[in-house]
Amino acid sequence: MALAQTSMFSTKLKLDTPLPIMLANNNFLKWTDSNSDKCLPVFVSLKTDPKGFIIYWRDWNKISDFLEISCIRDVKTGKYASVPKDGNSKEVLFAGKSTGSIQDRTMSIYYGSDFCSIQIINFVSVAENAVDIIKSWSNFLFKCITNQRMHNLSPWENLIKLRSCLLYGRGVMDNKSHEFKLPVKTLVSALVSNGKSSESERNNVTAALHSLGLPSGKNDLIDEKNFSIEKFFRLIVTLTSTRDIDTIFLNYATKSKQYLNVEKFEQFLNKEQRDPSLNELLFPFYSAQKTTELINKFEIDDSFRKKKKLSTEGLLRYLMDFENEIIEPKKYELQEHEMNQPLSHYFINSSHNTYLTGHQLTGKSDAEMYRQVLLSGCRCIELDCHEDDSSDEPIITHGRTLCTKIFFYEAINAINESAFKTSPYPVLLSFENYCGKRMQEKMVKYLKEILGDKLLIDPLPEYPLKPGVALPTPEDLKYKVLVKFRKKPSEKLQTNVNRSGNGQGLVRSNVEQNNEKSVTVINGELNQEIELPRMESVASNSDSSDSEKEDALYKKPVGVYLSSISESSGNQEVPINEMAQLVNYLQPATFRSFEIAQRKNRCYEMFSFVETTAFNLHKEKSSEFINYNKRQFSRIYPKGTRISSDNFIPQLFWNVGCQMVSLNFQTLDIGMQLNLGKFEYNNRCGYLLKPEIMRRMDLNRYFDPLTENPIDGIVASTLSIKVISGIFLNHVRTEEKKLAMWLQWKCMVYLLTLLEDRRHTELNCSHPNILVSFTQIP
Repeated sequence: MALAQTSMFSTKLKLDTPLPIMLANNNFLKWTDSNSDKCLPVFVSLKTDPKGFIIYWRDWNKISDFLEISCIRDVKTGKYASVPKDGNSKEVLFAGKSTGSIQDRTMSIYYGSDFCSIQIINFVSVAENAVDIIKSWSNFLFKCITNQRMHNLSPWENLIKLRSCLLYGRGVMDNKSHEFKLPVKTLVSALVSNGKSSESERNNVTAALHSLGLPSGKNDLIDEKNFSIEKFFRLIVTLTSTRDIDTIFLNYATKSKQYLNVEKFEQFLNKEQRDPSLNELLFPFYSAQKTTELINKFEIDDSFRKKKKLSTEGLLRYLMDFENEIIEPKKYELQEHEMNQPLSHYFINSSHNTYLTGHQLTGKSDAEMYRQVLLSGCRCIELDCHEDDSSDEPIITHGRTLCTKIFFYEAINAINESAFKTSPYPVLLSFENYCGKRMQEKMVKYLKEILGDKLLIDPLPEYPLKPGVALPTPEDLKYKVLVKFRKKPSEKLQTNVNRSGNGQGLVRSNVEQNNEKSVTVINGELNQEIELPRMESVASNSDSSDSEKEDALYKKPVGVYLSSISESSGNQEVPINEMAQLVNYLQPATFRSFEIAQRKNRCYEMFSFVETTAFNLHKEKSSEFINYNKRQFSRIYPKGTRISSDNFIPQLFWNVGCQMVSLNFQTLDIGMQLNLGKFEYNNRCGYLLKPEIMRRMDLNRYFDPLTENPIDGIVASTLSIKVISGIFLNHVRTEEKKLAMWLQWKCMVYLLTLLEDRRHTELNCSHPNILVSFTQIP
């Protein structure tokens, strides 16, 4: 079922059209970054396909290659562009009549299939107006990769892209007509598998080409004009038939079973494709006029179209179009009107041990991870800071492991470069500190010098650090970087009182004979906290080997609890005052109970929980957990036994409103895929407004996410999904070294436990590379 595409569902999201300059031949020098100091620039002609799905280039030896624009992760020019290390290469790149520096004439393209496998390809313009050309190219490509439509193409648009990859990326150019021609053997290889049945599959493809009047000989070439998208579509339909939609079509077809008339197609649209829960006034039913427009748009056969009839091919063409998108397109757009609520009302895209590219014990650390994670829309990143015996600089690494290191200033430079390229909303830096005073002074210096005005040091006047005052909004904190760093107890109390501006909090700190610090507050709200009764812990201590101990649950009187906040950080070093002054709305505290947190009502204090502790709280106090998350932040991080950098299922903690569910971005497992899918909404800005029931303090105060009973004001929905067919599915090689195709059905219930129901079904078909029908699966 798709959403009715009425005016209410209109979207601003459109695919970007290539500029004329990008469809013409542009001469560049191409070179790639590698570990070697030497690079060999090659003269190439660079273009985009007419729809702007790929860029492709050909060198003087007529060797062509291409890159899908959706695979590009970043485009840099100017001071951030790459420059060859080899002096001879620089001389070649400086040659010609071009003006401007080499970096201003260079476009560095970063691409890869994940966050860790990033490759760089560089194009240097040799034209006289090289700087202007590079700006046009880089602006267009960056606009494309930040356009959510590019990452959510319809099946029809993916078919167009596939045609472009084959024709422009693998075709040959005619020297006389300057048109591309596609070798038949190249097309056949793309449409068949490599198994035992490949020969029969090849025969079927060549037969289909012949039936469509296209060249079918092994050494033949298909002209670009003859290989239109309509012909390519007919080829796919011929190879797969339309058996995947035959059942649907026959249910509504006329007695002759050859077509759908306007009345039958209208019936199909309103019964099968429209959500019945939608308001009929806001989302009206399909009319005969709208149905006729769809037939005119999607019917392939001219004779059918003139008679207002829809064939099976026309129906398939409609089902493959963005018009039939199952997700409301507006969800991909930035919802600016929703960005004016307190920060605690949002799910925030968050990363754990951001610097690592692999294993938690032996992985490589790389500053590039900060760039890639931020570019993807992540807004909360982690920095584990240590001292380095071999240098006089603070470093970032996973302590007490064999992980490699990066310098602290490298990470901050990467953050400064990429923090707000794809999202204007605040970036949260979560620190773990293992540095002494001198290294912390350097850290403060780098943060202030590199980040400059982006670094939020003082709280906003409208949002003082006072109990009961809500957190600022993402809109208020645009283009700002906030620091999460554990303070000493005395500094925490003193700086907050000073920043509150009420002049009432006078703090005295004494060292008693037992060497325990006691804190006394006179004429301040904190005096009440010391008088609170002893509270027992509500969950067991974290079993994580992670150095964070912020979720340790102490069984101490509140007075001792206040004096031992710094002790809960394990072996972390005591922060200096200059570092503590950078902390405002992200003040880590030690968790004892939700009741204490509610009584204190400090929205600027936050708790971090290892996943096991958070899971126990979810089971035992889910309603209290949700209510806490309405006011304050909670951050969930993986348990220490996940040394392979695998992820937990984040939905479990989103269900109780946890904002920062931190995952290992280097591992694209199910947990990370859920995270990527969720944060595609709202233009991948990294902030998603939580449901109203998880935000309003006066609404369903005791809402229980685990309940199976009806909830007032909530209409329950049932989602059922039937997979009809799949096209161009990958194969896996079994233990017996046989090619097979597997379909995995996985059902997860994110309640008290994770229940998994997995069924593997081997699917046999004559054309596994083309289409598989799943109708035999219930």
